[in-house]
Amino acid sequence: MKFVNIIFFMSLITISVFAQNENERGELIHEKISYKPSLGTNGFEIANIEIRYRFVNCFGDLNIGVAVKSKVNATAYWYNNKRYTTFTLNDPSLFQNLNISGLSVNGDIYFDQQLLKSFDFKYITNYDVGCFGDVKTVLEEWRKRNDIKSYRYRNIKVISERLGDSRKYDIEKKIKSYEAQILINDAKTLLEQGDVNGTKAKLNEARKMDSSQETKDKINELNDDILEEEKRERYNELIANADQSTDLNRKKELLSEAILLYPDEQEVLQKMRAVEREIEAKNEQNGSDLNNDNELDKNTKEEEPSKTTETSEQKKKKLEEEKKRKQQEEYDEWKNKAKEQNAEVVAAYAASTMTFAIFLGKIMYANLGKVNPEVAFIPLESDFYLGLEFGFGVTNMPIIWNSDISTMRNGESVSEEEITKRNSFTLDFNLRFRFGYERPQYGGYAYFEPVFGMSPLFDSFQFSPLRGGGRVFGGLSQIKLFYDFGTGQRRYSKPYDIIDPEEYGSGLSIHNFYRHKFGLSYTFNDKESFIRNHLSVGLIFERLSLANFDIFDDQYEGQENDFEVQILNDDRNGFYRTNNDIRDQYITGVYFQYKKDQWFNLFINVFANYPFHGEAKFRKGDDFTGDSADKGGAFVEIGFSRALDFWSSKSMREKERSKYK
Repeated sequence: MKFVNIIFFMSLITISVFAQNENERGELIHEKISYKPSLGTNGFEIANIEIRYRFVNCFGDLNIGVAVKSKVNATAYWYNNKRYTTFTLNDPSLFQNLNISGLSVNGDIYFDQQLLKSFDFKYITNYDVGCFGDVKTVLEEWRKRNDIKSYRYRNIKVISERLGDSRKYDIEKKIKSYEAQILINDAKTLLEQGDVNGTKAKLNEARKMDSSQETKDKINELNDDILEEEKRERYNELIANADQSTDLNRKKELLSEAILLYPDEQEVLQKMRAVEREIEAKNEQNGSDLNNDNELDKNTKEEEPSKTTETSEQKKKKLEEEKKRKQQEEYDEWKNKAKEQNAEVVAAYAASTMTFAIFLGKIMYANLGKVNPEVAFIPLESDFYLGLEFGFGVTNMPIIWNSDISTMRNGESVSEEEITKRNSFTLDFNLRFRFGYERPQYGGYAYFEPVFGMSPLFDSFQFSPLRGGGRVFGGLSQIKLFYDFGTGQRRYSKPYDIIDPEEYGSGLSIHNFYRHKFGLSYTFNDKESFIRNHLSVGLIFERLSLANFDIFDDQYEGQENDFEVQILNDDRNGFYRTNNDIRDQYITGVYFQYKKDQWFNLFINVFANYPFHGEAKFRKGDDFTGDSADKGGAFVEIGFSRALDFWSSKSMREKERSKYK
């Protein structure tokens, strides 16, 4: 009975406390704030973000709970410091019902008119604003010394956001198409003004801005108008030269070429008849020879039209070929200049990247070879192990390239789309954390090894933050067998071709890997030193799983998937059609490692024939048909890292340490 009374008494206290807290809740305040991306940042502009907050006495502490309405409508989108509205892009759906996630705000805590402190509230949600919702402590041991209703959270502004991230790709694609259309309209205006070179320049900008088929069709249509304008310019030039010429035969030749361009133009036909009359009158004055020639012409008048027609067609064809040749020459000149400019950019990128890499390398590899005997491996005493490695590496990764070429051949604009084979090369920053247990004859450790990289030219990137695994080993003190299992996700991308001005393609592979390593490790000490050296060689067996499988399904209705992976000896045109197929295939490679305790770790992973894989937007490509489909590419990973190793021991004997001081 006594126990029951105690429980009842505690329940009353609890209820009263909660009741007290319930009574000590401030008013639920609704605020409307706006957000605009900072200069140089792309993102949505939102006029009305609904924030609600409440001050609450939670067990003696003053807390504030802040929540946000999960759906908002945007007023505009900022892209490259330009503002785009729904009226500009004519697509209201892109601006409506945006999800707000990861919103962080800053504001000022006031008591009446007194400013108490500035206060950040990070990653706010749509939860209830009470003691058991998403709250933060403002004042500890507040104890109701002031009226809770007098507190306010003012001057609220967004400090970080992820507003409508899923919409950004679509809206930026829309913006590029919009800007490309503006350039095309400007090109039309320039063409109407007779500025052909300016028109071509605008069209090249539009081609680089947007590679959609709609834009390509409009550019090709305007290219036809350019040809017409150049044709008209040539016609006017011929007429003007004919009017200025005093040589009747030359005048007739110029007018004949003009007639080939516009056979139905009455102006040039009248001029030609006038010239022919002049020539005929002149010939009559020159005597009988000309009369005889005229008689012959009269007798063969039925054959003449066919000959004239034949000659006219030949001249027209020749003229068209000359125009195309001239256009091709102008285009080739532009292409060569663009390649030269790109080469200069590449050289600048490479120089700046290597300068930075050398600078960073001097920092990372400083004190290389400096060891600490107190944490070195001591036989019979060492057990638990911690390790940290950091340094540079390089990766060469085979990848499917969605080639999208816009070029000119024989004076005509050509667009080509196909899938080809390329390699994504990156300069990596390797980081590895290790922890485990080690004795002279056996041991093991787990590791976590994120990798981030980019090419010296900034045209290839690697993002592999989720990589880890473990290793076990055993045998003699000098020779051991080891097994290593690693897994994680790789993301390789090659967003553009920095050299080729005609190439607008890209490549992307996002995949999970499962890696098994088997091999031997040989350990030896430096002469008169306790520092160990480890040489390891072995085989690698790796299989893949596609992380972004079916990402393009909406583009090809009725087809199984659109993430295709090229493999060896496949009877389906060199492609896997299902994600399960690739999981069953192992890729074989070799592994080499040279590690020196507390100094460095050098490793090399090589796959001689790694399958090309990645997103395949197109369904054609000579590289993936016939014999060429059976050829993979070299996948190479090389790294040289600074190694920091720490072993624990049961006792750090002074005798052992003193030998190395």
